[in-house]
This record gives sequence, C-alpha cells and structure tokens, in this order.
Amino acid sequence: MMSPMSINETMSLSLASNSLLVDHHEMKVILPRVNVNNRINELKESTRTALIMSSDPTRTLELIDTIQRLGIGSYFKEEINKILEKMPKDDLYTMALHFRLRRNNGLATNPAEVFKSYMDANGELINESSCEDIEGLLSLYEASCVGSSGEDVLSHAKEVTKKHLNKSLSQLSPKLYKKVVDGLKLPRHMRMERLEARRYIEEYGHQDDHNPNLLEFAKYDYNMVQSVLQRELVEINRWWEQLGLCSKLDFIRDRHVECFLWTVGLLPEVAYSSSRIELAKAIAVLLVIDDVYDTYGSYDDLVLFTEAIERDIHGIGASFLSCIGWGYIRKFTNIFLTHTLSFSLWLETILRLWDDLGTVKRGCVIKHTFTHEGEKHKQVRKMEGKKCASDQWFMERSEYRAGYTRCDALADDQSRG
Repeated sequence: MMSPMSINETMSLSLASNSLLVDHHEMKVILPRVNVNNRINELKESTRTALIMSSDPTRTLELIDTIQRLGIGSYFKEEINKILEKMPKDDLYTMALHFRLRRNNGLATNPAEVFKSYMDANGELINESSCEDIEGLLSLYEASCVGSSGEDVLSHAKEVTKKHLNKSLSQLSPKLYKKVVDGLKLPRHMRMERLEARRYIEEYGHQDDHNPNLLEFAKYDYNMVQSVLQRELVEINRWWEQLGLCSKLDFIRDRHVECFLWTVGLLPEVAYSSSRIELAKAIAVLLVIDDVYDTYGSYDDLVLFTEAIERDIHGIGASFLSCIGWGYIRKFTNIFLTHTLSFSLWLETILRLWDDLGTVKRGCVIKHTFTHEGEKHKQVRKMEGKKCASDQWFMERSEYRAGYTRCDALADDQSRG
C-alpha cells in the first residue's frame, strides 16, 4: 500500500521537473525558476485573497464556480462556505448560481423560498423578461438538476427551462450556443471532477478575462493529482497481475482500470488515496462475480455459487478488512449503518443500473432480457432503466441535502492508522 504523503511532498515529487504531465495534451506551462512549493503557496494565497476581497456578489459566485470547475475548490472550503452563507438579492442568473453552489457544497437550501420571485408553485416563470435571459435560464436549469425527491418546483423548472433553451438555440451566438448545448447534454454535477478540471483548464485558458494566477495554480494542482493517481494505478495493476484471475478464468475481463476510474469519480480529492485503491480492488472483485452471474454460470452452478458466498461472506469481509489494515472498525461500522447506509444503497443501485445498460449495449445479456422483444421495446426498457437511475439520483440528492457523515474520510484515516 502506498505510504501517505503530505500535499507539499506530493507536489514536490510531481512538479520538480520541467516536464508537466499536461504537456502530453499540449497544455504547456513554463515553470518559474523558483521553489515549486513557494510558488504554489503564493498562488494559493493570491486566490484566497481574490475570494475574500471580491465585493460584487455575481463575480464572487462566478469565481467560486470557476475555482471548483478547475478542480482546486478543496483548498478553499472554509472561505467558500462562508461566502455561500450569505444570500444575494439579485437577478435570476445569480440566484440560481448561488443555489447550485450551496447545494453542491452541502448547505441546506429551500428552492421554493429562493426562487419565489421568479417562479410560481408550478415552476413556471413569472416574468416574461426571464424567458429571454438565456444565461439566467441556463443557470436555473443547472440549479434544477441538483434538485432532490419531493422538490416539485425544481422538477417543473427543469422542464420549463429546457424547453425555452432548446427553442432559443437557433438565435444564439456560437459561444453561447456551445455553452447551452454542453449544459443540456451533461449537467455539471454529473461530470467527473478530474475530467472536468482537465477540460475546463483548456477552456478557461482561452477566455479573454481569465486569471493567469488561477490558471497556473490549476495546472500545478492538475499535474500533482495526476501524478498521485498514476502511482495508485501502478499499485492496482501490480495487485491485479498478482491476483491472476484472468489467467485462471478465461471469461474474466481486465476491468481494474475502469474500476479505478470509478473511484476517482467518487473520491476525487488527493487525500483519499488509500480509499481509492482499496475501493477499486473491491469493485474489481465484485465485477468478476457479476460476470459469473451475467455471462458464464449455469443455473445449477449459480445456485451453488450463491450458497457458498452467503455462507462465507462474513469471513471474507473480515479477512479483507484485516488485510488492508482496518481490522474491525466499530466506530466506522456504526456511523455507516446509522447515517449512510441508504445513501450507499442508492449509489449502488445507480451503478448497478448503468452497468447493466452498458452490458446490454455490448450484447452480453440480451439473450436473457430482450430475446423476444423488438427494437422498439428494447429502447423502452433502456429508457426505463435510465429513468430509474435518475430517480435514484434524486434520492441520493435528498440524503446529501439532509447532511451526512463523510465516511470516506473516516475510512481513509483508519486505513492509514
């Protein structure tokens, strides 16, 4: 297992040379001939100062949004939450942006109260001028995407704004057109943080009003995180080869890299290194079991296999926890069962549904589910699966909105201890 490193040590390791990892993607940064850690601290402080000193509510919220999209929001959690505690009294764009940022940062927010000046109880826009405010409509659409179960005003707002935005596409400038299309295609909260940071670093660098210090800091951080992830992937590759399942079972697919990518999406912050590694290992083994059920085992074999797993599951779990150094973590178990079990089950359901949809796309299990159905019915089933995943996402947002204990951090602390 990788030994834990401080952020400064990791940055020194990954940025000491003049060859940045983003150079491979033609995103070159000329490193200043100064101590790397000193430069990073300077950039961090200049960004913190910009946050604190910003007086315009809209510009401040846009700065927070930019910082988080660049992947460096974790450095300024305290400052960001303090700013978001204040409720701006401004236009639709600003109010919706503020709502989305608060919701994404786990702060309680009542949409009916926030948007009462702009929408009625059915989510319809009150003012005609709001229908012509494309930036405001897009901001409201993105805010509606982080709604949770029972927040009907946001569900209605999502449909209304989507309709207006699609209708306006032919009249937009190329720049605004791309922004709206990208937003409708994949809402920001559904984008993988590290991939979005990589994409937005390039986009932000082409903006005329970009902050050079902020961009430089984001590139330093991107390279540092990527260096850590590469070291983690080396360890996972080594573990997978030593496990040797592919050589013993010819139907097993090499999906450990895919599993690791999932964990990067779930735990993007560099501090959760141990959690990412062990979670990727667990998912990889579970996917092997999944393949046994989906594509390989006969009914009789699967009955015996299921009985064996049910009989030995507690011993397997104890051995796994002991192997990775957790032992029996009573505190972790109690917190997990009390506060986050339903949240975890919703996430598992989302992953289960999307994995099944992907398996169907590859044609692996159509014989079990779609053999007697035409193409139209197949598409209906896929749409039902996606809707079910979306409903589970709403349930997950409800749990997140209510607040819960971050067990990923607790697990990482325990695994290091």
